Amino acid sequence: MKNASLPEYLRRMALQVAVFKSDIRFEGITTSDKPSMLIGHQPGEPSAVISQEWIQAARLSKPSPDGGEIAKFMAEPRP
Repeated sequence: MKNASLPEYLRRMALQVAVFKSDIRFEGITTSDKPSMLIGHQPGEPSAVISQEWIQAARLSKPSPDGGEIAKFMAEPRP
């Protein structure tokens, strides 16, 4: 396994937007001379800056779906 190149990453983000109707926005590119937060990346390598809307959990007492809920969601037809 290797880290995705910037074009590969952007293609994945485009697919996520198309398939899941995500609100992910590409904001730009940045570089930093500080240590990277990405494993295997050296300082100075470009990183994509993205943003997306905050989504409030439907049930604050159980904000994360379990495996069955995820499987049901993934099996539902999409418009």
